Amino acid sequence: MADFKIVISDPEAPKNEVLVKVKVVGDPEVEFNERMKEKFELPIIKVNSKVAEQIKAIHSVATIRMVKPGTTEKVKITGKLVVDENIPENEAHVNAEYLVNIVGVNEVEGVIFRARAWQIRINDERVKQLIGLKIGDRFNGSLIGLKNVQLEIRGGS
Repeated sequence: MADFKIVISDPEAPKNEVLVKVKVVGDPEVEFNERMKEKFELPIIKVNSKVAEQIKAIHSVATIRMVKPGTTEKVKITGKLVVDENIPENEAHVNAEYLVNIVGVNEVEGVIFRARAWQIRINDERVKQLIGLKIGDRFNGSLIGLKNVQLEIRGGS
């Protein structure tokens, strides 16, 4: 089956996003599977409900921006928000192995905000529902894991 990369843009996301300072913590309990590694699913970001409310991520997708320790290189993780009251306020937990692979440490300071755009790959039966669609056509967001949303094709090749 053909591999499709879909870029989702949230037109309602504020241009001046609400940035919330967080300590990004690598947590071995946070799931990270092969599908996430291959970009077929978004990685999981666990936060407290207060952080989730502050960034107003209505589609439950957020971006964490960090600076790699010892460098000026900015690194981002865009993932699916999961609210967990066991997570301390002003912390965001991601998979430990994933965090170490990206920034080289198990804890780092960062900011979290509502994601304006993200990319996901599909290569299974869902591709058939996209074949033949043209710019301006709409499809159900549940195809890529967004509930109660209609997505509109704005471009592509």
